[in-house]
Amino acid sequence: MIRSAALTLLLGIGLTGTASAQTNPNPIPKDPSAWPQHSLNRPKPPVVAPGAMGSTGAPSDAIVLFDGKSLTGWRSADSTSTPARWTLVDGAMEVAPGTGSIMTRRTFGDVQLHVEWRSPTPPMGEGQERGRLTVPARLTVFLNGILVQEDQLLLGPTSHGVRTPYANHASQLPLQLQDHGVKVRFRNIWLRELDDG
Repeated sequence: MIRSAALTLLLGIGLTGTASAQTNPNPIPKDPSAWPQHSLNRPKPPVVAPGAMGSTGAPSDAIVLFDGKSLTGWRSADSTSTPARWTLVDGAMEVAPGTGSIMTRRTFGDVQLHVEWRSPTPPMGEGQERGRLTVPARLTVFLNGILVQEDQLLLGPTSHGVRTPYANHASQLPLQLQDHGVKVRFRNIWLRELDDG
């Protein structure tokens, strides 16, 4: 298997010459960068190692929220001091119906979030009991490596049967996984914090 990468560059190219210099009233803009072109003193971006090829490992700069071994980074959604009461099954966390939703002990703002989940097999019931995904306000989603939503704007928080308007909240909040009474399993949860800009 060969891994490939694509790079898209947007370039603005200006042509200069005697004729264009005489007819172009706009001077060539100054370089907005503090460093000259090709400067070796320019700050370097961090080196990020991707997850292992053929695996679902997190990149080296990711914050791992669940590694298949422990729920210590999670707590009960109804109490900051109560540990998550879900169960560990085969390297996944599984909803323990009736124990309540769980949330991260840490809080986050804008993130790239990776979550793997499995609906119960065989599926039973109707609607949400057969699987349901809730999402934040604006998102891009890859499902099994396929782009299924791109920069999708939602009209408010997800809620059942009504369009809930946005309300002010803290700039960073915990992530929450819902106990909806179904034994959904989650694994390999990690995120990368995004700059506010």
